[in-house]
Amino acid sequence: MKSLKIFIPLILFFSPLLLMMLMLGAGEADFSSKVFASEGQAYEYQYVSQELGVPWDIVMLADAVNAWWNDESDIEELNPILTALEFCILQEDIYEAVPIYEDILVDEYFDDELDEMVYVYETVQVGIEWVLRETWLHKGTDKILSYINRSRDSINTRDATNIVVAIMDIAEQKSCDEWKYDTTLFTNLDYKYVLGELLGISDDDIEFIIEMHNAQYLAELYGYEHPWDEIGDIDIPVITGNATRADLARTAVSIINWPYQLGGKSPRVGAPAGPLDCSGYVDWVYIQCFGIGVSAGGRVPAGIAVSGTAIQFYASEMIEEGAAGLRVGDLGFTKHPRNVKAGEYNHVGIYLGTIGGQQAWIHCAGRAFGFEERPSGRVGISLPSGTNNYDHISGVFYEPPMGSITFNYFRRPRFIFAGD
Repeated sequence: MKSLKIFIPLILFFSPLLLMMLMLGAGEADFSSKVFASEGQAYEYQYVSQELGVPWDIVMLADAVNAWWNDESDIEELNPILTALEFCILQEDIYEAVPIYEDILVDEYFDDELDEMVYVYETVQVGIEWVLRETWLHKGTDKILSYINRSRDSINTRDATNIVVAIMDIAEQKSCDEWKYDTTLFTNLDYKYVLGELLGISDDDIEFIIEMHNAQYLAELYGYEHPWDEIGDIDIPVITGNATRADLARTAVSIINWPYQLGGKSPRVGAPAGPLDCSGYVDWVYIQCFGIGVSAGGRVPAGIAVSGTAIQFYASEMIEEGAAGLRVGDLGFTKHPRNVKAGEYNHVGIYLGTIGGQQAWIHCAGRAFGFEERPSGRVGISLPSGTNNYDHISGVFYEPPMGSITFNYFRRPRFIFAGD
């Protein structure tokens, strides 16, 4: 990873459309004179945003806009996590312990006067039921840090996991026999609200940031290839009714060799908006088939580091039979989210059946699976051992072969396929 600052004029990288947008004043900020961060700092934005499940380029552009208005030359010394947390919501559910009572038979005898059996019951508490009483939403950096009694100055870029652990610890300290506090950290998808209300960015600059995000501008600027010229070549199956598992498999293989990028998402129907990461790819495939991604149903438990893979793990059901019960469309994870340490990554892939008796998994993976035209990584089908370049769904070969990968935890997304 390079650490040298780059001050290449941004205007050289603008497409004609984006250049025209700036000339017409669709964005207040004029970025024609400077690049705001080194490649190393851009990676820090990607790392933090991946951990928290927020869009790295929007976070980075927001800091760049505010730096420009504050006459600062770059964002090299900024801490990305402070802005990334603005895109998070801490949900705190407060439960009350409500006693559960049952009438227990403690005695029985025959009453001669009544000429019948008499049964004596005693009402006793047999347990408790936790009843949700209140839900509080703590939106943004200051409220989340206040919850864990941390200051902005005490947070570093590797604190994403530590913040989640601290939230769990506070919730545990507040809990008692009568009350239980359950906390969840998730992403605020109302980007315009965050940019405007929490980060103080003007409406024009918000539109500019969203346009840059949609155009995948920063991804191109920092060397992540965008296959614009290949979009017309891919053939994505059109799903007109209930999707079958075969439909999902055909969708998954339709973008083999599509490029990887940490934090890359494209939650829309149609060709991806840009490079994808592993969980972004899984969501994209399911969106084509069902109109909604796996992540939409995910809620990461307290104490588990938030990430795209963790969200999808908990949005899916455990497959009781393990590998023996796998069906096309099921998900495999290399690690259990509770075992992912700070600074580590999990990985997710989609099961496609078998090739030569081995499990076949399609996944969007990083540099270790890349090649000259896809140095950052790509989509492809891997087996647990050996290399593979056979797409058994379409019956064709692709180049170059993908390396092997082993998934250890198997989950089934909560979708109903036609024909099941």
